[in-house]
This record gives sequence, structure tokens and C-alpha cells, in this order.
Amino acid sequence: MISVIVPVYNKEKYIARCLDSILNQTYSEFEIILIDDGSWDNSPRILDSYGQKEKKIQVFHIKNGGVMHARNFGAQHAQGEYLTFVDADDTLEPDYLELLYTALCFNKADISQCSYSNVTLGEKKPVGNTGAVYIQDRTEAISCLLSGKLFAPGLWGKLYKKAHFDQLEPYSGIQINEDYLINFLLFQDADKIVFTDSSKYNYFENEDSITHTISSVDSCRDISKVAGILFAKSKGKPYEQAARQRLDKANLELYSAFLLNKNVNKQEKKNCMRELKLLAKRKKQLSGNDKIKLFLFRYCPFIYTWGYSWFDKVRVKKLDPEF
Repeated sequence: MISVIVPVYNKEKYIARCLDSILNQTYSEFEIILIDDGSWDNSPRILDSYGQKEKKIQVFHIKNGGVMHARNFGAQHAQGEYLTFVDADDTLEPDYLELLYTALCFNKADISQCSYSNVTLGEKKPVGNTGAVYIQDRTEAISCLLSGKLFAPGLWGKLYKKAHFDQLEPYSGIQINEDYLINFLLFQDADKIVFTDSSKYNYFENEDSITHTISSVDSCRDISKVAGILFAKSKGKPYEQAARQRLDKANLELYSAFLLNKNVNKQEKKNCMRELKLLAKRKKQLSGNDKIKLFLFRYCPFIYTWGYSWFDKVRVKKLDPEF
């Protein structure tokens, strides 16, 4: 049986749409674990209503602890041999579970993944959706994860053997990129990972999601912290260089956030610049844009801040999944 875990925090506008899409699956052997993460809107009553009507649904109300805490709580109470995670403002195509489960079993894999569609203002845009199937070992999958190729890094859009979650190393205090970290750890523990490039998960772009409401400095701090952990765990591995590049890029973005925020701790800013000076010695590895950015940070920061403020006014802001 598959356990579908849905953390919910103040999603009264979206949760019914999400649950209806899960209940409409062609694969029937599943349960739904709903975790109300301390919501103060009408979400708890909506969840209880579904729980009373549907035998497949278990509802838990817990004190707010963040999405990762809610997911871990759900995994601990799941009865299924396999786990999949769904964000409360997203939906599934009817054959989402069937596709992931069939691919996992047929290929004797530990993790099964599929592609997704971006949904903005009612318009659905599939990402990839070629129908191709990729079978990877852990090294190939982690290399794709670190470089941002092939598949999205979120916990959603994936089916995991529950046994792998029982061995996870606990982390706390991370709001952004925690999916990235958990997937890295799970991939390291897996022997085979299959990705089916079919868009079966619908990612709704909402301005009120945590990815878009957390401050840019806090967001970049988390991304840099996660990148540092991944790099430390990649030492001596075939994907060490990809992890190094990810950390370098994260530190560039962190310093950019520091420059654009006047209330940043000066020591923290100095520490970040110290890392960037080390990066300058490896600048051959950087893209052209990152080389320019690094030069401006070190010698002409005022030009960067002026240019960014102008660019930010005219650019089209995207709400794509966190990469």
C-alpha cells in the first residue's frame, strides 16, 4: 500500500481541490495522511470533514513545526510500504500513483519519479513530458540533482520505499531547500532510481507559499547552508565538483542578498566575502555572468545594487519550483 502524505498549513482555498485529485486515482491501494500543522484558518474543519467521509483518510492536528516536521510526522504514522508527498495547494493527474508504482516495481527501484506541469492562472504548462524513462544509479541521480538537470528536486512527484525514511539523518531550522537535502540523503541510500518523463504532478504557482514569502536573505541563508552540507557529504565522490559549483553559486546569491539588505550583520557579510575571495581563485569554473557578479561584489558593489534595483522593477518574476 502507498501512503500519501499531505502537510497542511492555512490552505483552505486549495485543500479540497488537492484531496479530490488524490481520491480520484486509478490505483486504489493507498491511504491519505493529512497533517494539520497548526492551521488557524478553516483548513482543520475541511480536513475533518474529509476524514469523516473517507475511510482512506487519517487526520492529525499538531502544533505548528514547519513543513518538514509535518512530513516526518506523517511518515512516522504511515502504514504503507511506500510514501509519496503532495503539497496541499497542488493536484495529481488520475494515473499519478499508478505510473510511479508501476515504474518502481517493474524496474525494481528504490525511488520512482515523474515530471510535472506548472499551473499559472489556470494555464497548465507541462515540463518535459516526453515519455522517456531514465534508470539511474545513485551517482547518476545525485549528479542530476546537484546540477538541476532532468527532474525537480522537490519531495513531491516521487514515490519512495518507506524503509529509507527510517534511516534519515535529522535536520532542523531549514525552511528553504529542505527537499533538496532530504532527496540527496535518500538518493545516497538508494541503489536504483527511475525517472519517467511524464507530467503527472500539477505544481500550482501561488504567491503565498513559503518559497515566496520568506525573506530573500533568510532564503539565501538556507540555500547556502544546505549547499554546504551537500558539499561536505560529497567529498571524494564523483559528484564532488557539482556540489562545489552549487555551493559557490549559493554563496554568490547570499552575498547579493546581503548587499541588497541594509539590516544584515556585518560579520556575517564579511564571512561570506571571505568565501567569495576563495572562489575568485577558482573563477575558471564560473559562468560569464557569475564572473561579472563576483567582480562587482569585490570592487564595485554600489554598481551592482543600483543595477539590480533597476532590473528588479522590469523583470518578470517567476514562481517556478525551487531549484
